[in-house]
Amino acid sequence: ATQSASADANTLDDYEEGYHTMVATTSGGGTFTVTTGYDELSYTKVGRVVHLQGSLFFTSQLSGTDGDLKITIPFTAADLNDLAGTGMGSVMFYKMTTGDKSCSVRISDNEDFMTFVFDQTAATYGTIQGSDVAATTTRIYFGVSYIAA
Repeated sequence: ATQSASADANTLDDYEEGYHTMVATTSGGGTFTVTTGYDELSYTKVGRVVHLQGSLFFTSQLSGTDGDLKITIPFTAADLNDLAGTGMGSVMFYKMTTGDKSCSVRISDNEDFMTFVFDQTAATYGTIQGSDVAATTTRIYFGVSYIAA
């Protein structure tokens, strides 16, 4: 289908469904291998709102896995006033080196990846580290929505 863009900001003129083949890395530069067939996330984009969901199975850790675990998203998040483009969602990690964990996923303004957050308090939060991912058994199940740029 061809998009018929409108000058009216309140007209819905953008709808898309698809799959995003993700890439898993860490803030320390490490990368992961994800099992083929379990490396795609499904998305629906309605206007600027993106709904993303799926499950990922990790095959192996590669060198340099220190740092926050990051997974790419299909569209860069919007850079809005007062961090209004930030997206959140729910996640379950299964068979990690540190045991199963439920946490949240965060997509911050102007980023093209999501970060996994747990134990959030008013002052601090923790993140899932690359070393938490077991080489052949860790699975991630999640759903998240955010506003695209």
